Amino acid sequence: MSLIKQLWLAIIALLVLSFIGSLAISITTSRDYIEQEVRIKNEDNVTALALSMSQLEKNWSRWSY
Repeated sequence: MSLIKQLWLAIIALLVLSFIGSLAISITTSRDYIEQEVRIKNEDNVTALALSMSQLEKNWSRWSY
């Protein structure tokens, strides 16, 4: 195999490896970001549910005898 062919193969291999590494880092970062956003949204939903339930108890106590 000629030196030029080896050089081209090395360049192509480096490009493929750098692309795969970049893709892996991007996927990991995106997954972490999405998990954080979902966790924040879940906390907001729990807070809203707790608030609505606390208001519901006040309304029921008015109708109790």
